[in-house]
Amino acid sequence: MSGAVAIAKGMGLVEQVGDFGYRFIHDSLWKAFYTMLPQLSRNKLHLEIGRVMKAKLRPSKGDCINEDSKQGPPQHITIIHSSVPEMDNNGFFVDRYLCSTVDQLNRGKDLMNDVGEIVELLMMNIKAAELSASDCSWKSALQYLEQITPMLRSDTHWACRYELCLVVNTMYAEINLSLCNFEATKSTVEIILRNGKSIDDTYDAYLLYMRSINSQKRTSDALSIALGVLNKLGVEADWLHQGESVEKDKFRAKTQKLVKKISSKRLAALPLISDERKLKAIKIFYWLLIAVYGTDLHELVSGKIFQLSIEYGLCEESVNGILTYASGYLPDKNKNEISRAAGFLHEQLNTEKLKHDYCLILGGYLQCWSDPLRDSLATLLDGLTVGNKNGFIDNAAICGSLLCSYSIFSGERLEVVEETMRSFAKWSKEERLYGSSRLGFLPFLQLVKCLQHGGKGPQASLLIGSEMDTEEMNAAAVKSPMVDCSLALCKVELACIFGDYAHAGEILLEAPDILKVRPGHFSGCRFTFYNFLASAELARKTKSSVWSKRAEVARKQIQDWIKDGNVNCDHLWPLVQAEHALIKGKKSSARKYFDHVIEAAESGPFLQDRAISMERTADFFHSEGDTILAVSCYTKSRDLFEEWGASAKQKRLTHKILILNRLLT
Repeated sequence: MSGAVAIAKGMGLVEQVGDFGYRFIHDSLWKAFYTMLPQLSRNKLHLEIGRVMKAKLRPSKGDCINEDSKQGPPQHITIIHSSVPEMDNNGFFVDRYLCSTVDQLNRGKDLMNDVGEIVELLMMNIKAAELSASDCSWKSALQYLEQITPMLRSDTHWACRYELCLVVNTMYAEINLSLCNFEATKSTVEIILRNGKSIDDTYDAYLLYMRSINSQKRTSDALSIALGVLNKLGVEADWLHQGESVEKDKFRAKTQKLVKKISSKRLAALPLISDERKLKAIKIFYWLLIAVYGTDLHELVSGKIFQLSIEYGLCEESVNGILTYASGYLPDKNKNEISRAAGFLHEQLNTEKLKHDYCLILGGYLQCWSDPLRDSLATLLDGLTVGNKNGFIDNAAICGSLLCSYSIFSGERLEVVEETMRSFAKWSKEERLYGSSRLGFLPFLQLVKCLQHGGKGPQASLLIGSEMDTEEMNAAAVKSPMVDCSLALCKVELACIFGDYAHAGEILLEAPDILKVRPGHFSGCRFTFYNFLASAELARKTKSSVWSKRAEVARKQIQDWIKDGNVNCDHLWPLVQAEHALIKGKKSSARKYFDHVIEAAESGPFLQDRAISMERTADFFHSEGDTILAVSCYTKSRDLFEEWGASAKQKRLTHKILILNRLLT
């Protein structure tokens, strides 16, 4: 123990920590002594401390670091580390102790004279930045890189340390993008592009720049950059900027022809991609797949990934592209073939990221067209769990949002649905998610609350309440097609359930084409059903051909889904046939179909659809003067709504039944 430390300990200013360490008993004492030191003395002290700490980062000559000893650190380091650290390729022990060491050395770096020590500190800053970035401590990572990026930006350093400059500047651009420092990202990317020797070296920088531009709502500019990069990679993609043209139609036809030729067996036997540039091109297209979601380009981009996969082989992104194309743009009868093959591919590649994406696409876009909808709920829950566990937060959020909406679609009890939504809302808040995945599920939560505790009179059919800010949602709907679709679907569903078909018609005339905006998503099926119900009712009341045509288009779409084997549409068909017969004025046929509706509503899932079907049946018999049968059907409908948990609707039907019973007596 030095004399100064002994004196300080005797005065009660410091206390011993472990065998060799000491610390001030209060931060105020430390700050007081520290501020009394001249700046030069501080820097010398930091440098000395940093060197002592750095010595403990490397094994001494007497320590044999072989494969066996890498199971744990040398004995003299166990005092410093609370857990067993890992060795990296340069011999550093990688943990937070390294970051503390670098912090000390950085403060005294201006006093370093040895070139080797300066270079070593440079490498330590890079390692500290990587460690901080792996913990999502972006600001800390940025501070480490800012210690060295100025010296690695000059042409001299690029000439003599090209690989190092490329890695550090790319990392610097990525961290700035994570912090939404778009100008810093842009300036760093420009340096990389100016000094990069080939597209292979500048590829990551281009991708970062595209992400940066797209984050600023400049998708068109991002597409232009993507087009240039793809051309440099030797992949033709001029159709990205051609709008609805003959070239696009040819491209669609080519892809559909390819799909018809390839079997699931051949698809599952495809090799892994070996051409690095084609792999990079597929990754660009996969990024575009997300950027152009909700536009006409989405089909073309996923189709291009399909083509490239057949021609050059598979990678993680290509399997997702194949699944996306199959789920959104193939007839239902082809979806099972492609998804079955994609399942083999998923097992072949076997990565956590692909496992999660597979859950997302399988549960959200494939199972819902071939298997009972409740099977999708289990798959989406797996996707949410796997994504959250492995850090794929954005896709986990999509799984969670789909889980919430599909729970309503499947007729799950509303109290269970609300519990699921509350859990997802809490998780979204903890993860600080404020995008379309969070906003997109809020209309469904508001729908649940309106069904449980709806307002009185005309207010009951309006999607308003405390669960969502109406102005915020309307503003978000303008920017996000997903939010716009969710909002329109929930509005029209609520209006139809409460029998406000005039309001439902207004919503339908302004609503987006959900089948086009969200291809393969089951919300398209639900929207089509409510579109048919409202259009059929308005066609009869107004005698308008506009509504008759809308009802017919929706009816044919539901019929096509059933023909293609969609088990989640089968239960809708008796009601669709009955309503269609009423539009045509065939009441006798309608009566027969309504008898089938009563039989179909006796059992099965989709509580809300069974309840709606029975209410529509009751409306028909009431209009025909058969009040006794009407009361019986209204009562069955009320009981189903009550079982579903839609208390507001149940109370309305109870009141209606009471009035009709009084008329009967």
